[in-house]
Amino acid sequence: MLAFMLSACWYSDAELDAALDAADTGTGSDADTSELVAGCPDEPEGGAPDFTLVDKSGDPWSLHELCDSVVLLVFDAYWNGAGPGTADEVQDWYESYGEQGLFPIEVVGENAAGESPTAEDLATLQSEWGISYLVLADPGFETYWEFNEESSGVLPYMVLLGRGLVIVDGDGAVNEAQLAREL
Repeated sequence: MLAFMLSACWYSDAELDAALDAADTGTGSDADTSELVAGCPDEPEGGAPDFTLVDKSGDPWSLHELCDSVVLLVFDAYWNGAGPGTADEVQDWYESYGEQGLFPIEVVGENAAGESPTAEDLATLQSEWGISYLVLADPGFETYWEFNEESSGVLPYMVLLGRGLVIVDGDGAVNEAQLAREL
């Protein structure tokens, strides 16, 4: 049921009601409900590319399942000395704006040894940096480079996505005033 609610922003009330009725009664084709479960369209106008990364439990998270949230992507590496300071700021924003729809995601490209982060690395980083929001592994910074094609590789690198996953700010730095405008 949650997937339907997250994706409701992309369907009319009639389309959503019909799909929910079909799901509840077992009627209708599988395509009717699977389209809704998928979240945002693959490439919303001016929107972010979809990705699926795993958390410390090995559970996959797809960006487009969050289309009804304001998403703050924070790309970083465990070895980055600036990371904990940025994490403190993002944690404060999450505590202030989480109930209004802010969904921050720490996206970690490398562990302390410069290797792909493991589940244990993610758990340790989350604990040491005092993060209560979602942390995902981005082995080899593949997703980072999708959002940061023209940069020299600066970290941490933030991308703010408005509702519908439209890229609001993709220049690497986000401030609280930008977040507040989107919420």
